[in-house]
Amino acid sequence: MKKYIFISPLLLCLLSLYSCYDDSSTLATNNIGNITFTEKQSELYVGSMEELTLTPDIQIAEGTNTNALTYEWALTETPVTSSSSYNFEYEIISTDPQLNYIVERPVSTSPYTLLLTITDTVHDNLQYTKYWKIYVQSTFLDGLLISDTQNGTTSDLTLINNQAFTVNYNKDEQIFRNILTSLNGQPFNGLMQTLVYEVMGYGSSIQTNQVWTILGDATLARFNCLDYTQNGQFEDQSLIIDKPNGLQVLSAFQSHNNFYINTSNNLYTLTPSTVNRFSSPAGALSSYKANNNVIAYSPNTGHVSNSLSGADQQHLTFYDKERAAFITCNGSGQFMQVKSFDANNNFDPNKLPNQTAISAVVFEDMSQIVFLMKDDTNGTYSIYTFSRYIGEEGRYDGDNWIVTSPSQPASARNKYTIPSEGTALLDKAISIFFSNRNLLLYVTTTDGIYTINYGAGSTATVSTTAKYTPQSGEIITKAKMYQQGLYNYNCDLIVGDNPTVPQTEWNNKAIIVTTQSSEYEGKVHIIPITQVASGTLDPSKAKTYDGFGKILDVTTTGY
Repeated sequence: MKKYIFISPLLLCLLSLYSCYDDSSTLATNNIGNITFTEKQSELYVGSMEELTLTPDIQIAEGTNTNALTYEWALTETPVTSSSSYNFEYEIISTDPQLNYIVERPVSTSPYTLLLTITDTVHDNLQYTKYWKIYVQSTFLDGLLISDTQNGTTSDLTLINNQAFTVNYNKDEQIFRNILTSLNGQPFNGLMQTLVYEVMGYGSSIQTNQVWTILGDATLARFNCLDYTQNGQFEDQSLIIDKPNGLQVLSAFQSHNNFYINTSNNLYTLTPSTVNRFSSPAGALSSYKANNNVIAYSPNTGHVSNSLSGADQQHLTFYDKERAAFITCNGSGQFMQVKSFDANNNFDPNKLPNQTAISAVVFEDMSQIVFLMKDDTNGTYSIYTFSRYIGEEGRYDGDNWIVTSPSQPASARNKYTIPSEGTALLDKAISIFFSNRNLLLYVTTTDGIYTINYGAGSTATVSTTAKYTPQSGEIITKAKMYQQGLYNYNCDLIVGDNPTVPQTEWNNKAIIVTTQSSEYEGKVHIIPITQVASGTLDPSKAKTYDGFGKILDVTTTGY
């Protein structure tokens, strides 16, 4: 139920000056009547989508018929500022003596106005009022973010905060469901098929945690994690400046100190420490094309003081089918240098025709680059590993440069053939991903999660016994490695030589799995890995969340 309330200029002034007269009656005298507000607190702070509980401190005169008192709590729809008009639309949120209300208002530095009206129905409906300033703060910490749809047209976001997914979290688990509907009155018009966490700015005081989402029509949107307001859309130039007609966004990722989108018009890049929208495709890569949208990218070490930093450390690797070759790029953004790999006796990365890239990874310590490839001629699969390019290191002695470590070329390493039992699994897989710490490939089908080990000999070892199977009546729809949000932003913050952010217990030690029992009945499972070398999972210790429609994607956020 909504009404319009007129707040006079005098009252607005009093509110802005923290009026000492926080309570009144219709006779405009604080102590006339049977009720007196004794509470002096006039400002309250609450998290968006958290419960506001308030029992007013009042004195009721002896002999007053308390059954004849009615209560009405009302909260303005929008924040009240000095420039606001004097007509405020507010919502009646409760008629109980104690207020228990889930605050569904956007985060704001300006306060909302909470009004309590107590009416004495046996004394000519005499009314007593009390005002509070309500400051709504962000409740959305780092955690697990899920997008789902209930109708195949619109979608919404759910955030889960708990001690397993949220750094330094000591409260009970909180699940914020349908955030966009709760705050905006309606879900997002489109399907958020892919979620990618990213940080704009440098330094905690000026950075913005945000989530980019690739939509079902291959366009792009972006949300501010502070309050999940949309802060970028595909239709204008808030996300991409040079945007040809028909541009399709295929994937998004952060590598080193750059953020990328792979599109039908090639790769775009931006430096999020200073820029929050893409300009034009990376010129150095304009004549190359990543096959099947598979790109191996270096760990996200975004600060120049970190041990893994430096232009030589940043690299992208992909397979270009027209060239029948693997391409590696070093450098930053528009200044990337394209390089080729040196061949060895195991294989020649520059002469591999008729291949399709399936999955890829760069190890956390950047010790190797790994690709899963499918041979188009016979349908077999192989795993290829590479060493990255490393620039020379040295020091100056006066004007002379002294080389202490010579440069190392990007080069081929090993090839591992996957036997027929692995081919059978890979042909029906719905999710395929590598571990970035162990010599392990995860293969997910609708009815189970399997592993393939590589690294010994020339043939990979396939585990044909599922590490996990869904419950009866459910099918698996997606799986990926659980990685902490800030780890994906800058892994050095978590696992570098001088980490500054605690690592969550399950970072790189759990699998995110989504299942569906029907089109619009979905669950999210986080299943811990008990043996990292073999990929053994322990479903008995999994965290499972239901109540979703068709789950589109799951990611992790930072704070």
